Amino acid sequence: MVDDIERRTMRRVMWRLIPFMGLCFTISWLDRTNLAFAGLQMNAQLGFSATVFGGGAGVFFLGYILCEVPSNILLSRVGARLWIARIMITWGLVAVATAFITGPRSFYLCRFLLGAAEGGFYPGAIYFLSLWTPDRYRARIYGRFGSFGAVALVIAGPLAGQLLSLDQTAHLAGWQWLFLIEGLPAVLLGIVCLFYLRDNPASAKWLPADEREWLTQTLESDGRRNVDFGASTLKSLFEPRVIILALCWFAIGLGLYSISLWLPLILKEFRLPTTTIGYLTVLPGLSGILGLLLWTWDADRTGDRRWHLVISGVLAGGGLLMAAWQPNSLLFVMTGMCVTYFGCSSSFPLLVTWPTSALSGTAAASATAMITAIGTSSGYFGSQLVGILRDYTGGFRSAVAVIAALIFICPVVLSLHGRFLNESHKHLHGDAIKDAS
Repeated sequence: MVDDIERRTMRRVMWRLIPFMGLCFTISWLDRTNLAFAGLQMNAQLGFSATVFGGGAGVFFLGYILCEVPSNILLSRVGARLWIARIMITWGLVAVATAFITGPRSFYLCRFLLGAAEGGFYPGAIYFLSLWTPDRYRARIYGRFGSFGAVALVIAGPLAGQLLSLDQTAHLAGWQWLFLIEGLPAVLLGIVCLFYLRDNPASAKWLPADEREWLTQTLESDGRRNVDFGASTLKSLFEPRVIILALCWFAIGLGLYSISLWLPLILKEFRLPTTTIGYLTVLPGLSGILGLLLWTWDADRTGDRRWHLVISGVLAGGGLLMAAWQPNSLLFVMTGMCVTYFGCSSSFPLLVTWPTSALSGTAAASATAMITAIGTSSGYFGSQLVGILRDYTGGFRSAVAVIAALIFICPVVLSLHGRFLNESHKHLHGDAIKDAS
């Protein structure tokens, strides 16, 4: 049974942190992926080939991964409130500046700087949430937070369709309005962070004293069970289990990041109106939300994170194989994309439960960032691979099939070497199902 104080505390923490941090994550996904919709106009107006567009989409991830680990180390030292605010304000300013690119060079520069500015937000948010969440709640908490990224996929298409329709308003192209209007909220939310967030439960005046004491003691108890890497942050970065999780994130990321950036252009080959494309991209996002909410909850309920991840990986790769099998059928393509989004989206929060459960302090922050940094580089390689294969073959079928094959690295690796994912969770998972919500 769940104690009353535990239920009250976790419900209060969830409602205080998840909606706000989730909103920030929604904006980050909009600013990261709105390029996919901007390309519907921008490529023709600026004369970008699929290779140039894919290169610009990919160079974002180069800046992102270079700054991710250093960013999270600094966050653990200066505090999440200040550092997350810094991340959001700088990426918002760069997102706005992207509206004024004039060619490939300025395009590449803005995308690189956007990645560098945003680098560290997701792993930083995960580490921040771990400072407020006992281990037995983390998969579902990370899933609920991640679901806001999927919400971005739901609203991105219809919102982009409206903004692109502003073409030539005030002498600006529709894609320019897209970058301007979607970039400003990050700056505003970054300022709000300074007043709304607190670095840890001990400084949270919005928690009653008894709830604050329970949460602090529970988190300290979890921390005493963590693996001890001593004072060496470097050692935690090259821990074999961290590398395994990073490899799995890379494989899954190939599916989500690459297809997210190319899905509107894949659908454009069916000669659909821009508005229709925008609404069709809602469906995979809804599927991703289901995966993030239901699959992560079930992983916490059963205590089996390993096999939940294996199944997610199989779904992610299988969905793309379905789309590649019948590339001329809109029904097969959309069904395959929805299955892929379910599998990909539900994988990410499960992959980062281990470092925040087994490690602590700077080691946990840096290991989380290492996993997401190596994993997120899949966006760099995958987006370019899709562009190159599209130009070479004249279609997307080969690219989708190659990405699908690479995704299966994740379930294969975890089937063979993923036992550790459940070991760090066993000591916290009893027979009773704990659910404060």
